[in-house]
Amino acid sequence: MICIVIGLVHDISVHDKGALSGFLSTTFSFRGVTFVGGLLIGSGLCFSGLTSRPEMLFLTYSLLTGTGIGLCIPSSLSIVNFYFNKKRALASGIVTSAGGVSALIFPALYRWFFDSYGIRGGLVLLGGVVLNVCVGSLLLRQPAQLGKRTQFDNEHTKSFLNSCWTETSKYLSILRNTFKQIIQNPCFRLYTAAFSFALVGYTANFTVIPPHLRSRGISDNDIVTTIMISGIGELISRIGVGYIVDKKYVKAETVFIANMGISGILSIVFPFFDEVSVNYTYSLLAGLLPGAINLLMMLMLSPVIGVEQLPSALSLSYLFIHTFYLIGMPFIGYMDDLTGNWNVSFYSIGVILILSAILVLIGTLTYNVEQKSQDINEEVALEFLQSPESKPMLTVSKISRV
Repeated sequence: MICIVIGLVHDISVHDKGALSGFLSTTFSFRGVTFVGGLLIGSGLCFSGLTSRPEMLFLTYSLLTGTGIGLCIPSSLSIVNFYFNKKRALASGIVTSAGGVSALIFPALYRWFFDSYGIRGGLVLLGGVVLNVCVGSLLLRQPAQLGKRTQFDNEHTKSFLNSCWTETSKYLSILRNTFKQIIQNPCFRLYTAAFSFALVGYTANFTVIPPHLRSRGISDNDIVTTIMISGIGELISRIGVGYIVDKKYVKAETVFIANMGISGILSIVFPFFDEVSVNYTYSLLAGLLPGAINLLMMLMLSPVIGVEQLPSALSLSYLFIHTFYLIGMPFIGYMDDLTGNWNVSFYSIGVILILSAILVLIGTLTYNVEQKSQDINEEVALEFLQSPESKPMLTVSKISRV
């Protein structure tokens, strides 16, 4: 139970800092925010390996590591949008494909660390590896359109606290109004619900696969290989989706509906097979089909919300998504406790993935209807302004102004 709560606090820390990360990155520098985030992640993992009390993990793993990830990921991903216009989807896909590379490499690295040095030693070594984020952050350059980073000379130092308080209050007020406007959009609500189902299903897959295979007598080496294969799928998916959407071969919504629908069907069918080759195939498809979910979120919300409000929309989406995590992830695990096997968990994953596809379909139809209605209104208004009947009314309007 303590482990579950620690994990949930960790997730909340990650995404509660997302909006703050964007504000700090644009106000000060992407480099500084990412550097501090990498430092927090590395130190949090190292301290987690050194502590012997589970309660201390709330501070080390949940708060330190979670806050560090919340600072690093949004800043290192959002900076891409300032440097790419025409091929932004492909560029974002290449950047997010690093997650696929990690899924390909790190399972074997984890296994080697923990087998050779134990949990404590492995966490310390992992913290040292993650500190390389600080080195990578030094390569980030502040976008020119954001202007120069604040210089803290004597004059700025004296008014720094007042300035911070004023800017923070102003930012919170703007953020509150923006969130209110975004959440009133029906398409945003439908898409966010779909993202919540999809991300829980996608994440739960890799949480359930190892114990499911272990219960079937599969060796640990084969389980590690199975998880690593999913990284290949994620790598292909994130780059491939960015490319085909940039080329306008297919819409992001269509990719989402097809990928989540097929993934849901595969999750329902998977427990009926025991062959190792089927495990490898399922793991590959589990990374390939829904693996570009974070990229698709940006591409789908952009036309609905607008590029300017996209960072705030993503932050708000993640808030709802991880609230749903509080219910979805324990429910997936509870199915095993209730039935004695992981089959029902896979059935549940399949159902929620299919539901996510249905919600996006409804949201897309709603958005298309609204756009057609808006276009019709604009055409009617334009025809009226160009018609002879509108001229006397326009003349009267001008006279009344005089």
